[in-house]
Amino acid sequence: MAEWRARVVTAEGKRDERIVIADARDEAVVRLIAQGDTPLQVRTGPLSLRERLDQPVHLTSAAGVGEIASLLDRFAILLEAGLPLVDAVRLLEEQVVSTRQRAWLREVAVRLEAGQEVHEAFAARAVLPGWVLGLIEASARSGDLVGTLRDAATRLSTIDEARRAIVTAMTYPMVVLVGTILAVAIILTTVVPQFAPLFEGEEARLPQATLWVLALASLVERHGTFLLLAVIALPMALTAFLRRPPWRAALLARSSFPGRQLRDQYLAGRTCSILGGLLSKGVLLPDALRLASAGTSSERWRRDLLAIRERLFEGDMPSRAFARTRVFPVSVVALVEVGERSGRLGPTLERAGQIMSSIASSRINRLISLVNPAMIVLLGVIVATLVSGVMMGIFALGDITA
Repeated sequence: MAEWRARVVTAEGKRDERIVIADARDEAVVRLIAQGDTPLQVRTGPLSLRERLDQPVHLTSAAGVGEIASLLDRFAILLEAGLPLVDAVRLLEEQVVSTRQRAWLREVAVRLEAGQEVHEAFAARAVLPGWVLGLIEASARSGDLVGTLRDAATRLSTIDEARRAIVTAMTYPMVVLVGTILAVAIILTTVVPQFAPLFEGEEARLPQATLWVLALASLVERHGTFLLLAVIALPMALTAFLRRPPWRAALLARSSFPGRQLRDQYLAGRTCSILGGLLSKGVLLPDALRLASAGTSSERWRRDLLAIRERLFEGDMPSRAFARTRVFPVSVVALVEVGERSGRLGPTLERAGQIMSSIASSRINRLISLVNPAMIVLLGVIVATLVSGVMMGIFALGDITA
């Protein structure tokens, strides 16, 4: 079957776009008419230039983790209420606000009506992470799609809550940082220039701290616009740098990179939890590793997870394959060996994920608790340095006059 893109006039007289899965164009037209749509154009194959230009512009390449969790939870509720799959998806399509999610759900419904499996239909447009699709695929064997959707929603919610907690905790330090920049700018552009005429001609006798403050104020006065643009552009450039996988991977690959160990602990907890959930649903370990590798943002972790998978195919035991990587801590490897011997690798990995996530959360909380007072001290030191530089110049000027 092929995917047909159609421009239609709906029963309400509005122009819209549809996606139909059919063997031939005539079959796609018949299905559109049966839905109450009047097809204007039906085509398949690569997008034309006009179609590409008509595509909506998105600032992000994927839906938010919290949005996906909420969507899966609502889907589970509808299925538990007894609605058929297609009807549940159609109802979700009517409920969501996001145009992109609505288009995705519309395509999922079309694929389900065409006879595709649930995980194949949900794979449209790469909205769901690979490991979630793996859980949904495994639910076909267990027959517990509702429980699987709720399990995936819970795991996604946990990930989203961890991210939100970090963002919320870092809000105060960022506000203090912005306040520090504004305070320094006000002092250098308003306060220091008022005293600069008093120090003219006496530079040789002024303290070094006063000279530094005057030079800094002069620099801000002459190149203030350029410095303002630099302050705005630097975070944007850093963000763009970290968003590029090759550069980010090269930076994080350095063993001396600050926070690498903390990031590895967080990823270890998340990956172990995902692997444990997949194994508990009946997914084989090699397939679970493949799905988990597709759901990580770290190229180094993705490469090592696939390396573990290859070693399993070569005949290594799971504990030995995990031990030969550099990403999983020794404690996780030891738990993998315990789960391997007891025949409960899935629950053991889930427990390992809980332990590593708890350790990472504790370290993050300690780090954030140190950042808050550090930012306040930094603000005080900078302001005190600038003010003391001016005051020392005034006192020196008084001594010169005396």
